[in-house]
Amino acid sequence: MARSILGVSSNAGTTFAELGATGVPWWLQIYVVRNRDITLRMLDAASGES
Repeated sequence: MARSILGVSSNAGTTFAELGATGVPWWLQIYVVRNRDITLRMLDAASGES
């Protein structure tokens, strides 16, 4: 069985928590926005931190 990594856009309709709950390895393609606080919150959500 081949294993692959799921590539996820920061604009995805599925939450990062839902993706993490699947157990499938995933990689985030994140778009850095002008408001850096928003970008940092997305990164925190993707890493499982609140």
